Amino acid sequence: MLGQFAKRSRSLGHRRTEDDVSEVMTLVLERLRKNGFRALRTWVAWSADPSNREKSLEDWLRIVLDRVACDYVTRHARRSLLHTLGAAIETGTAVARPAMTDAQAVRELIEHADRDLPPEQAALLRRLLDGQSMEEIADLAGSPREEVTRRMRAAHARLRRWAEE
Repeated sequence: MLGQFAKRSRSLGHRRTEDDVSEVMTLVLERLRKNGFRALRTWVAWSADPSNREKSLEDWLRIVLDRVACDYVTRHARRSLLHTLGAAIETGTAVARPAMTDAQAVRELIEHADRDLPPEQAALLRRLLDGQSMEEIADLAGSPREEVTRRMRAAHARLRRWAEE
């Protein structure tokens, strides 16, 4: 039943391969098992109330699956974006405009950079995400390209650690 929900989940978007579906099902089961099945016990207690009979276990599982699928897609979008940034830093090329599905990941990445990176690194990252090449960024910053590349690598490393957490 869970596999059928995952295959039809709109939250997975274009990620509906067997591997993605299997991964999401595993993550759902891990989430349900977490804290000694507390969430499942909470649902059982909630559903025992006669006024809450309109929602079935299937409805509840679909909600859990959709939340897990959204988290899964967001995490993959972040990783994809960070991989793209890393390649742009190493090659010095401009970052291609991210797909619409990655727009949320870009916003989260910029918000995190603004909070946790030095302002100079956050500004460099924003320029890279705007599609400027490393040469253009170095010219605008008035610094040698090697120095800008070093700063961007440091920012990229911090962002990767954040995304992995």
